[in-house]
Amino acid sequence: MSRGRQWTEVVPGFFGISVADVNCYLVQTADGLTLFDAGLPRSRGVLRDLLGHLGAKETDIDAVVLRKGTARTCSRSPGCSSPATPS
Repeated sequence: MSRGRQWTEVVPGFFGISVADVNCYLVQTADGLTLFDAGLPRSRGVLRDLLGHLGAKETDIDAVVLRKGTARTCSRSPGCSSPATPS
């Protein structure tokens, strides 16, 4: 991963985003885009950069998969809510 970019393509279609040692992942398939974990609120800019690189935008993400303990992180991101942390 380069210093100017905080995302990397791990394998074709599988992208890792790392901000302050917190990771989330974007998977691109023929069926669409899936975000695994939400990262930190400041991960959003990196996610937008990656989506722009892919010719996509935030509204093109089809699903967000949250692991245990990530609902609080997601609830801090604009436009994101979970049953555990209503917005």
